[in-house]
Amino acid sequence: EDNFLKFKRNYRPKTEEDARRVVGWLDDWLKDVGEPGFVEDVTRKVAGRFVREKLSSGRSRKKVSAYLGFLRTYWHYLEAEKMASENVWEGQTIPG
Repeated sequence: EDNFLKFKRNYRPKTEEDARRVVGWLDDWLKDVGEPGFVEDVTRKVAGRFVREKLSSGRSRKKVSAYLGFLRTYWHYLEAEKMASENVWEGQTIPG
């Protein structure tokens, strides 16, 4: 994620902090639910589960939308760098 944040030089410090936070949540959640912690192992199904079980829990729709937007942008970068084969965050919706 550090290389991505260097690539996205226009992020403000607060946005960069939020970006690091959501990736950390994803990493922690993957470990907690017994999923492999590698980018290529995050499927659409796993991404949807993360959105429902962790990302949406106790947060406003606006904040969840911002976090989901960051994950989409990050995965676009990973695709361009050939570290992900698809953007599993595209098409994910916010519950409720």
